[in-house]
Amino acid sequence: MHKDHTVRVAWDDTDCTKRIYLGKYIKWLDDAATEFLRGRGLVFDMEGWLWLDGNELNESFVVGEYSMRMFKTSGFDEVLTIKLSVKERRSRVIVFKGDIHDEKGDLCASGTLTYIYIKRRAEPAGRQKKGKLNDHRPGPVVSPPSKPSGTPIVSTDIPENIAKLLPVGK
Repeated sequence: MHKDHTVRVAWDDTDCTKRIYLGKYIKWLDDAATEFLRGRGLVFDMEGWLWLDGNELNESFVVGEYSMRMFKTSGFDEVLTIKLSVKERRSRVIVFKGDIHDEKGDLCASGTLTYIYIKRRAEPAGRQKKGKLNDHRPGPVVSPPSKPSGTPIVSTDIPENIAKLLPVGK
């Protein structure tokens, strides 16, 4: 089972040749991964930290690596579908695979996005340890979350309750 994410190519998604700029494919893959996680109850807050079913985790995914290969050009106002699946899951890493198709079903681009699971070692001063998620719906995380000064961030194993939400091939 794949999770599909649809985008319409906007004017600012294209370069001077009116074709999609490569960086947009990667952004759309990251957007699809964010929606994939959201569909499983994992939501990023405005600082980039994860919440699961309304509970703060004090942990997050950050992009560790990405790759994208283009096969067919696409341009302004086309509707593209990103078919996303979990390609691989290791103790601290999840790799998403995304295939981007045009309206005819032709493969336009294919890529992978590797997320690394991180956590804060200690709670920053003045921050509640656990709380409830506000009713906002933040956008995708495309860079490491901000961290208060002096709060080290370390890579850590993906907890089993989260790993179960991310089966390989789904």
